[in-house]
Amino acid sequence: MELIKNVIEKIWLILIVTIIISSQISAYADVPKPEALFVKMSQAYQTVDFEGRFTMIFRLPMGSQSLDIQEYRKAPNKRRIEIISPSDIAGLGMVVDGEERWRLESNEKKHLPFRFLPPEHLEETQFQNFRLLLRNYKVGVFNGGSVAGRDTYLIEITPKQQNRPSRKLWIDAEKGIPLKSELYDTQKVLRRLIAYSKIDFNSAIDDKLFKNPRRFWDTRKRPPGPKGEEIWNYNQSKVDINKLREKTQFDIVVIEQLPGGFALQSINTIEIDKAKNAHLKYSDGLTALSVFQSPFDRPPDRGKPEGPPPPNREKQRNEPPPGPPPGPEKEEKVKIKGIDCIILVKGPVTIIRWNKGGVYFTLISELEKNDTIKIATDFIGK
Repeated sequence: MELIKNVIEKIWLILIVTIIISSQISAYADVPKPEALFVKMSQAYQTVDFEGRFTMIFRLPMGSQSLDIQEYRKAPNKRRIEIISPSDIAGLGMVVDGEERWRLESNEKKHLPFRFLPPEHLEETQFQNFRLLLRNYKVGVFNGGSVAGRDTYLIEITPKQQNRPSRKLWIDAEKGIPLKSELYDTQKVLRRLIAYSKIDFNSAIDDKLFKNPRRFWDTRKRPPGPKGEEIWNYNQSKVDINKLREKTQFDIVVIEQLPGGFALQSINTIEIDKAKNAHLKYSDGLTALSVFQSPFDRPPDRGKPEGPPPPNREKQRNEPPPGPPPGPEKEEKVKIKGIDCIILVKGPVTIIRWNKGGVYFTLISELEKNDTIKIATDFIGK
């Protein structure tokens, strides 16, 4: 009798294991490959119109901030985002129409100590270089269940190296639009959550939503802003340093591969008061960092900027830079390979500044301070 009982228990155990394995196989069977899903996600914003509402929660050094946001998007390049709550900043937001963008504000609220995040800070399609992402991160695709009443795929992106952020994305299975995102910092703590509660892909969206919301007396012509130009990106041939120096008009320093799997993605010039500045963008597929370079000596014939003098913004408003309120800052002076450097830590961001060879450098990253110092060391040693 005892023998029969043991046999039955083993049979039940085998059946349970078989069911678990079968369910795992079925969970993987119908999901697309990561590359195909990334392509679909990147193309979705160029082709799909929708109206939706999402909640964004981001962690700050002094606590967390939660926003409810109404969004309208009309492919390929029109977008309107407007804060619904909290009530003290309701109505603020931004309108984008191609290259044009305007802030949504009202007379009674425009002086609040808050500036709304630009739309690209909310974008969840910054995975253009898939090979680089797959080189530095493990990417898994699973059935993601329902988000805002829609079937989704879940993309889990985990780093192959220590001290790197990770991310989870829930992608609409039919449309390819990200419906939920969780971003974790290098310590595996949730830093930002974006989740749609409502989304409508069949809504008729009026073009009037994307017009300049300002009154006619606020639309007077102002002096042109800084001129920017992309002079190289990773889809082009190998970097020609001599040609780049001709365009930037100073001895720009370029390193194509940085420690930790970071690769050069693009180089832009920014002209401010007739002086060229360079912006080098690096990525490991998920995490980005920037190196700004500008010459010490400005051209002698710069003179004053053309056009009427800019308004005194300090008198007009008392607002911090774009984004959430800055956290406590900690600045220290160090020497890296004999060069005096200033390190500034602002929340999750580490900034290192130094001067060398007639060029002023600013490195900005969201890596740990020691990892950021390693990257600065490469530039200083170049």
